Amino acid sequence: MADHEFKASTGWLEKFKTQHDTRNLSIQGKKLSAAEETVEPFLQKLHKVINEKNLIPEQIYNADETGLLWKCLPQRTLVSCREKSAPGFKKAKDRLTVLGCTNATGTHKLKPVLIGKSAKPRCFKHVNMDALPVIYKSQRNA
Repeated sequence: MADHEFKASTGWLEKFKTQHDTRNLSIQGKKLSAAEETVEPFLQKLHKVINEKNLIPEQIYNADETGLLWKCLPQRTLVSCREKSAPGFKKAKDRLTVLGCTNATGTHKLKPVLIGKSAKPRCFKHVNMDALPVIYKSQRNA
């Protein structure tokens, strides 16, 4: 028998789920939402500042942070249609914070900042910190 790589299409997966009576179920019922009413006033204020200061896109930067839950399990799973809910689990709270920053055109990307709890992580014991693709900082309540 020849060795073939398995390649499942979206249609194959849908047929498989139907045949085996499974569905995709959220383990956590919390929904995320954004305050849409604040978007338009912010955009107006931003355009005003850009026009007043005569800024070009290369001069406009955006920085944003995100949490990296590097031990966290998925929040969705496949279960039988007979199952009413998926059993929960305690979330791992091992988290790193990542800060990224770039200009509006994407031509100048600053080195990401990685914030962890440990001042001297063991994984960096024999690592030249200047050679890392990130800037590492620590904060006990990161």
